[in-house]
Amino acid sequence: MTCPDGSQHPYRTLASGPDGFLYVTVGSQCNNCVETNPEAATVLRMRPDGSARSVYARGLRNTLGFAFSPVDGTLYGFDHGSDDRGDDVPPEELNAIRPNRHYGWPFCWGDRQVDMKQQNDPEGSTRADFCPTTEAPALMTTAHSAPVGMVFYGGSQFPAEYRHSAFVAMRGSWNRG
Repeated sequence: MTCPDGSQHPYRTLASGPDGFLYVTVGSQCNNCVETNPEAATVLRMRPDGSARSVYARGLRNTLGFAFSPVDGTLYGFDHGSDDRGDDVPPEELNAIRPNRHYGWPFCWGDRQVDMKQQNDPEGSTRADFCPTTEAPALMTTAHSAPVGMVFYGGSQFPAEYRHSAFVAMRGSWNRG
């Protein structure tokens, strides 16, 4: 299996879904561009042998940490926001990643905010018209906190209220003071 090279986002996260398919994240090649490869800034879905490969979701700049909810099987993933916008913008996003949805990047950030640094419009639309049609994040966190791993807790060592909650590892970013 070959994927877009990822340029500044070469790492891939992969996991087997509850449906038996393999899910692979493919980061964007930049901070602020319109991708030329249709598989960049996506989550791909395929059979374990690589067949039936398709784009599961789009507009995800760089989703590294993701996991399937043990409660309902929903795929959740943390997406890294763009750099070079200051310490507090844009926030990192926790998305409920669903099939055939667009999560906004590179035209929108956070809760469907139009990205004013992006000079291009989506094909057949404007940023102002497009952003409200994208998926809003389930949660936003500190900008440039750089989530890199996520797992849902199913153990019994912690109190019961932690069961089925997500634990997230964040490494921080070079792009935050």
